[in-house]
Order: sequence, then C-alpha cells, then structure tokens
Amino acid sequence: MATAIFHDIVAKDPELSNAGIEVKSAGTLDGITGHPTTDKARRVMQERGLDVTSHRAEEIRPRIIRALGLALGRRSVPPAPTWRHGVMP
Repeated sequence: MATAIFHDIVAKDPELSNAGIEVKSAGTLDGITGHPTTDKARRVMQERGLDVTSHRAEEIRPRIIRALGLALGRRSVPPAPTWRHGVMP
C-alpha cells in the first residue's frame, strides 16, 4: 500500500516524476512471491483512487538490494488487540 501511495505522489509531482525515481516493493516473508494484495488492501486503495490489482508480492533478494539508490523500510509491529464481547484478550 505504501508503494502505491508513494508511486502516486511521485507521478503527480513534475519535479519528482522527471527525476527518474523508480518505486519498488519487496518484503521479507518467505513464500509470498507472486501473491496479490489482499481484498481489504485493494478496497482501501480503491477508496483512495489507486489501483493495486496488478501488484504481486516479491521477496527481497540481494540483487534487489544491490540495485537500490535508497531503501526505505519499516519494522514489524504486533497486530492491534482484538475485542471480543467487550473484553480485550
């Protein structure tokens, strides 16, 4: 999702779009390569006017890292607690 948003920002800014910026995405989970975005992610992005239906997950590899000029990442955070019957587990 962040990739689609950043790509949209770059595409809409003439200075950025003329700078030759390429936006890529890759993850660290094994076995995700080739998987599409989730239905929820597609709905959220569609609400923002962004189409992510063609996105397919790619696992980060050394060849990807070597080709980067700049890499941005995020740390994993635990999921938010879920509420059941008014009681937080």
